[in-house]
Amino acid sequence: MSPTEQVKIYSIHGRVATPPPHPLPIEQRWDEQCKTIEKTFGPSTLASRAPEIFVKYIPKVDIESVGLTSQVPAECHSSFKGQPTIVAVAEWHDQPESSARTWERAVIEVKQAIDSLCLLHGYHDDIGVEIIAEELTRDKFMAPITAELVDQGMGRDWPVIKNEVTNILNSHPATKDHLVSLNIFRLGTYTPIFNPPTVLITVDSESPETEWQPVIDEIQRFLRTFVTYVNLKVQIEHGAVELWPYELHRGPIWNYAGSYHPDGPGQRTHYETKVNLGNDMSVSSTPPPGSERLYQKTIDDAAEMHPLVGTVGCWLEIKTKAFPDGVKVALTSYRVVRPAYEGFKLDVDATGKFRITPPAQGTELWLADKHGVVPSESNNAPKVKVESPAGKNHNREVVVKQDWINFPAYKEKAVTEQELARLVEFFENGKHELGTVYCASGYNRRLNNHLLDWALIMPFSQEERVGKNKLPSFTSWRKEHCSPNEYPKIWSYDSYTPDGVLKDPPPTSGSDNILEHHLKQGELVYMVGATTGPSIGVLNKMPAYVKTSEVKHISSDTSTEYTVVRGWVAKSRPFAKYGDSGSVVWDKDGRLLGLVSRGQKVLHSCEIICYVTPIDVVFRDIKDLSNGEITDIKVLEVLDGTGETEEMSEGD
Repeated sequence: MSPTEQVKIYSIHGRVATPPPHPLPIEQRWDEQCKTIEKTFGPSTLASRAPEIFVKYIPKVDIESVGLTSQVPAECHSSFKGQPTIVAVAEWHDQPESSARTWERAVIEVKQAIDSLCLLHGYHDDIGVEIIAEELTRDKFMAPITAELVDQGMGRDWPVIKNEVTNILNSHPATKDHLVSLNIFRLGTYTPIFNPPTVLITVDSESPETEWQPVIDEIQRFLRTFVTYVNLKVQIEHGAVELWPYELHRGPIWNYAGSYHPDGPGQRTHYETKVNLGNDMSVSSTPPPGSERLYQKTIDDAAEMHPLVGTVGCWLEIKTKAFPDGVKVALTSYRVVRPAYEGFKLDVDATGKFRITPPAQGTELWLADKHGVVPSESNNAPKVKVESPAGKNHNREVVVKQDWINFPAYKEKAVTEQELARLVEFFENGKHELGTVYCASGYNRRLNNHLLDWALIMPFSQEERVGKNKLPSFTSWRKEHCSPNEYPKIWSYDSYTPDGVLKDPPPTSGSDNILEHHLKQGELVYMVGATTGPSIGVLNKMPAYVKTSEVKHISSDTSTEYTVVRGWVAKSRPFAKYGDSGSVVWDKDGRLLGLVSRGQKVLHSCEIICYVTPIDVVFRDIKDLSNGEITDIKVLEVLDGTGETEEMSEGD
């Protein structure tokens, strides 16, 4: 841009920039463009000129924050070309209009100065300028609203707030039909207990951030009418509710070969024949000859793709007309098994991310999404094979071990070679094969407005691969969590006792589901995921209103879901992450409560909102889908397939 041309400014709440900035969240990189600019202008020219101008307009600007960076959308592909930008962080005043006008003048003058330097040095690519509010760069912390606030009336008022907020969103073109989720949490930059109650609105990427301010203002005026709740806030951000196995990745060599592995030569020395609660799983990584269902070719290259990876939630025993004495099945997420059906396809978005695209109407996957997979059909349908361990994780173990074996200074080559041989032999002998899909929910089923996402896996052998419903040992919880008050009650706080075992769900009464009837607001719940391992979270009973993008080809309706977040109880990690879909949630007594299905990242936070479906809703839907074929469901009491039931001791 010529320095004499008028600078077009894009002003958003807490951000003023030119050219249009990427929507938050963004990542900052030092790439080849930045190196070229530094070489062209010299290391100090931009670094000195921009701060001089910023300070003239904004005395409290963070001078140390001013610098050149390449800005890209968060988690985009490494090949995505960023926007070189001079970025400054400053304090956003309580009067947004005053801050915006001041920041606009600063951005214009800095941009004109940079354009003059570009003309002087013969540099022809555009260099952007942005000032961003400090509050948008700080980490945020969240927790459910307090039980006291619920008792004060939020439990009654939340549906009213939800309806009016939705009406306001739909009255503005910028947010109409763009709602992704509507939640309420304590959210802010302080310790969660001190953060204000906040209505958290997530919209899709098509909603223009530059037009949000009038929407925020109108919602905030409405929230002030609820005088009972002091400092009730609103926040809007871009995001998506994602169904939760691992993200899709390229083949193992692209991901892992030649990389540095600081944790040593892999995590596994051998594989267990028995598959236990919390183990990783996926559809078969070795499709039938001629099949490309699992390895969809990408647009830009011919790289193969790993199947999605999820978690074996637990083992159940079901009674059916075909198996009146009972048969053992594994519970997991439907999304984990979708890649095996004909019609599963991938695409690459503008940032280089791989995305699952809707299946064509009439394909196997479209029919499974719409109607589910019922037991009578699964006997005649193509056999969808499932494996544990997952091929993706196995490939990583192989490549990591090979890298260490090839490292000249590594002294344990013989041991690692033996470990590698055991892992490879396990897969070559087919011992990783777990079973086939017996029945599954699809994406079109709802019960009490909960979106169902479950699958039952029938093992090839009722003896060889059916493992344990054992919960983590006392040692595992002590390692992961610091306060003894957070340990499940089935372990003694001051001495080791035998490991606990997952129990049947507690009874419910009336129309309430288990999570509504059995737990209080803010109560602790527990999970073991294939990625996260043992995890503790806090239940938020204030229902979230959610639209899941991956099911839009079947249904665009909003579902009602319960949420779990890390809150204040765990170390610096979320309650659940990618790869934990299909995990089950239980209470302090080890009683089964729910099934983990989806997740949602929170802007500028290590927190992830985890959506959990009540297990009694899941069990009722399994029976409904089976059309009377499945007559009874319970948690498997036999732990290891031998007929022996483990004794357990309960702590206080």
